[in-house]
Amino acid sequence: MKNLFKPFGWIYIPVSIIGTSITLLLLAAFIHDFLFADSHSHSISDTYYKFIPYGFIYIATYLWIGSKTSK
Repeated sequence: MKNLFKPFGWIYIPVSIIGTSITLLLLAAFIHDFLFADSHSHSISDTYYKFIPYGFIYIATYLWIGSKTSK
């Protein structure tokens, strides 16, 4: 498989158009879910409790894809 990401410490930097597209797609979903959780919350802790499971899934997905498509 083609290299889509380059390891940089604990994160992965996109090095192709497909890698950039994956990064932007996950970032857009991450921001959308945060704003959705925040709009239905009454406090900061409500926002965190509603968003952390989704945020963890997005970060884990990004790291998994980066680890599988880098050297």
